[in-house]
Amino acid sequence: MIAFIITRGSQMNALQTEISLREALPEITPVRLPELDTAAKLNDILATYDEPFFLTFYAGDTIKHAFKEQLQQWQTEMMHDFAGIIIQPLPAVHFKESQKSECATLWRTTAVIAEPNNGFTDRSHLPFDHYVLIDKQFQLLASYSWRYVTTDTLVPSRADILHRKNNHVEKKELLPMLKDYYALRNHQQDKTQDPLISIVLCTYNNANYLPWAVRSVLAQTYKNWELIIVDDRSTDGTQALLNSLEKDPRIQCLIQKQNQGKAACLNRALMEIKGIWLLELDADDWLTVDCLQKLADKACGMEPADVIYADHYEWTERLNGMLIYRGVKHSPPTLTYQGLLEKGLAIAPRMFLTKSLKDGNGWNTSAPWNGRLYEDIEILARFAKKETLHYIPLPLYNRRIRSSSITHIHAQEYKKWSSWMLDQNF
Repeated sequence: MIAFIITRGSQMNALQTEISLREALPEITPVRLPELDTAAKLNDILATYDEPFFLTFYAGDTIKHAFKEQLQQWQTEMMHDFAGIIIQPLPAVHFKESQKSECATLWRTTAVIAEPNNGFTDRSHLPFDHYVLIDKQFQLLASYSWRYVTTDTLVPSRADILHRKNNHVEKKELLPMLKDYYALRNHQQDKTQDPLISIVLCTYNNANYLPWAVRSVLAQTYKNWELIIVDDRSTDGTQALLNSLEKDPRIQCLIQKQNQGKAACLNRALMEIKGIWLLELDADDWLTVDCLQKLADKACGMEPADVIYADHYEWTERLNGMLIYRGVKHSPPTLTYQGLLEKGLAIAPRMFLTKSLKDGNGWNTSAPWNGRLYEDIEILARFAKKETLHYIPLPLYNRRIRSSSITHIHAQEYKKWSSWMLDQNF
């Protein structure tokens, strides 16, 4: 049997777990998993693995010799409708109740690799590698049950993952999203009424990010939405990816005849949407699980407005793809034309009244670079001068900052663009 070790960035703790396994279970083959692309490594090994069970541990976990006898008993008692056994240590001072899902696990191999499950979720669908096991546990609940056991033969790692800088936000945001996504996908959605909110996702060569953005929409607690995806003639396999998306009547995919830029794509979607409100979602970002509910509550319970916006969580993507949490970015309670241009503010989420967008002729494709750059600031600046904007002081969106984004690559052009905007003085 293989015992996989989730390193969580600590090779020393992983070595401690490996030594413990070799001493207590000499017939087991320990395999340390990389911190990045964890799912890919798991799936690669499991593709040729022919034993009925495998184990997973987190770096720093150790076992006692008596664990071997218990493991044999658990395998014997494993019922066919169980995906596996989640092995929890007895309560200890360093063990917190909220960690229960981050325990050693005995997995049934066929449950993990058989269709439609097909192994662990890859990075395009789950950019937080250390959650691949928890994600799989939620997924398998559609077809299997989990057995929970408690033992004093497992000593959990003292390198508490809760001390990670990212973790408090990941726990608060990711776990509900993973759970709700799998719970909701098992219930057929219909399109019996026009949506309140149309989410518009414009993409160009973002195939590696797009599935996670779409997944964040499918996991929303609020259901009365439609998603319009506009592909600006990508060349990276985006169209094949769109064809492979799970079927949901609320999702529509549009493909531009030629690459025209973000503003043109948004205008294309504006002509197709049915929602009273239009919410923008960038292909490399994602919504919080309650984003649409909070926006809908605000839209339905306030005086007439043209724009609703809120705060967001900010993540920096390293060159290796790892996401580093940078905190909550608060939007100004009041947006002004001058303030938006001077500071180059990134406001997300931003939701527009569809009628107001159409009355204002949508996004400006006559701006410098034909609306390929800073179209978000341009339209907000125009609305700030003439329309009513409402602010929600809550983070409802996750914004990814990456060095390869169009805005980052062309950052030096902002001064030229903002000068043009000030000269226009719409």
